[in-house]
Formats: sequence, structure tokens, C-alpha cells
Amino acid sequence: MLSTLSAMLLFANAHSPIVAGSALPCVHDTFSSIALHSTHIRPISASMANVTAPKTMANFWPIETPISVQVCNATVQYTHLGWNDTINTFVHLPVSVDWNVRLLGTRGSGWATGQIAGLVLPATKGFVSVATDGGHSTSPLAPAADWVLAAKVNINWNLLNDFASVALDDAAILGKEAVAAFYGSRSNKIYFFKAV
Repeated sequence: MLSTLSAMLLFANAHSPIVAGSALPCVHDTFSSIALHSTHIRPISASMANVTAPKTMANFWPIETPISVQVCNATVQYTHLGWNDTINTFVHLPVSVDWNVRLLGTRGSGWATGQIAGLVLPATKGFVSVATDGGHSTSPLAPAADWVLAAKVNINWNLLNDFASVALDDAAILGKEAVAAFYGSRSNKIYFFKAV
């Protein structure tokens, strides 16, 4: 209940100083300056997408009609040097609604570091939203043994560290970099929303 109330207050207090349509083109070249220390970033994919917010859950108030917005969907795929990992960070940058100069990192659950579906609702409210797969499946029900064990007997410490904290920190940094590249300015506030 508290996390639902926090999310409602967060969305209710957002304001919109960056006007829709004032961003750079949603293409690879716009994001070519993005860098992350001690990683190799593969070519960034960027494309426009129309996304529709799901109908709000019964415990959200007020109940809203699902709305669709246009976002720049940027995906940053990278690897930490010497770690043998491949991580994807997903960023939705609002285009058809005003950006409220805020960035919201979205949650995962279970063994999922983040979920792509969680990017949509914040984007419809004007937030840039960011999530990461942590280097493995975004399904909370995917078996952890598929990625947490190396050779079926040893713990894959690199992927476990990615899951626990490293990929989440990277996602925040990459999200901020994507904002600066696309809008030409920085976020005023940055939030992280984790469901329980």
C-alpha cells in the first residue's frame, strides 16, 4: 500500500517544463556519445515506438483510461571488460508528451533485475523510464540456475553481482546519459521504483 501511495504522489507532483517534440532525432547517432567506465558498449539501437499504458490496478486512484504515447525506445547493450556478461538497458524517452525533467528507474521482481513492461506507465506520465535485464532473462519466474551457475557447479559471481547491484547502477548512469544525449539537458530528479 505504501509503495502504491508513493507512486501516486510521485506521478501527481510531476511538472512538464520540456515541451514535446523538442528532442533530437531518435536514431543511433543521437546516442553515440554514451559511455560507461570499464565496459564495451555495442551499437545502440534507437527507434520510435507507440506504447499504451496498461489499465491501472484496482488499488490506484484515480482509475485512468489507458493512454498511448510515442517514445524513443533506446536499447544499450554492453559488456563489462573481462566479465563475459551481456547486459541490456532499456530506456523510454517520451516524445509525444512533455518530459517532466525526471528519470525513473523501474523494478524487477523475483530473479528479474528489471521488466520492460514497467517502462510504459512512467513514460505516459512524462518520465524517462529505464530498466535493465541484469544480464539474464527479464521473467521473474525464469530459473536462476540458468545464469547464476557456471558449469552447473560454481557460482557465476559476475552475473550475480550484475543482478544484485552493478547492472542497476549502470542503468541509472546510462539512463542519465541517454537523457543528456536526447534532450540536451540533464534530469532534475532521479527516482527508483521497486515493487515488493
